[in-house]
Amino acid sequence: MMMLYGSLCHAIVCKHIVERSETNTRKVYQIQRDALGYMWFMNHAGISRFDGTKLKHYKLPAEGRTMDYYMGNCRLLTDNRNGLWVVTRNGYLWMYNPSLDKFECRNHLVIPNDVSLHFLCVDNSSHIWFSVGNRLIAYQILSNTFHRVDHSLATISCMVEVAPGEYFVGSDEGLFGITIKNYAVDRQTGELSGKRYSRIHEILFHPYTQRLVMFDYSEGLGVDNTVSVIDIESFTEIKKIEVGPNPGCISPGPDEAVYVATY
Repeated sequence: MMMLYGSLCHAIVCKHIVERSETNTRKVYQIQRDALGYMWFMNHAGISRFDGTKLKHYKLPAEGRTMDYYMGNCRLLTDNRNGLWVVTRNGYLWMYNPSLDKFECRNHLVIPNDVSLHFLCVDNSSHIWFSVGNRLIAYQILSNTFHRVDHSLATISCMVEVAPGEYFVGSDEGLFGITIKNYAVDRQTGELSGKRYSRIHEILFHPYTQRLVMFDYSEGLGVDNTVSVIDIESFTEIKKIEVGPNPGCISPGPDEAVYVATY
């Protein structure tokens, strides 16, 4: 893991929290912290919560069955109200119920067999955004409903909110800005990067500097092990930062920090 916008660290204490009975070769795909301060981990064996003392494993119940999907195909996320969610590439959405201490299946987005689902982002209007083939889907958390947003871009691979209803999206055609009102694209910019980026894998908006931080695989997967920092006024590349092999995801950290995870 790498911090791009550094902060002062006085001491680091590391503690191995995997129990002896558990597999020591786990790959942790994602980490989230909930509103109570518990740490949640998603790995190939499922979902675990660490309460500061021990790990507890959780299953994902849906349609009368208990499912434990291959976690590499899932996303663990928090919404703008600090709710904890799990979404899977086959369209299931679970929300953690702290009063019952279990995950409950809230909805299921039916996906055609010939397309795949990609999680894009959570915005500040209680939406979870997905790309399903060449369709853009918004799940409204409060009403528990799905909404389709038609667009003229190719398959959208990543998306980030920069202001209410305003987003940057990466697609097979490059980097674009869109404004969405009432689940319709109200405005769409032209390609913003001069087509320097055509396979944007991950994108993050850094509000403190008004810049985008992103991975791009235009040169091939695993070829370019850097993240690009883009100024959103001129859309020029401020710098490239070497992060090592196999960059995975970008996450906002405390204050002005940005974390980059590598595999």
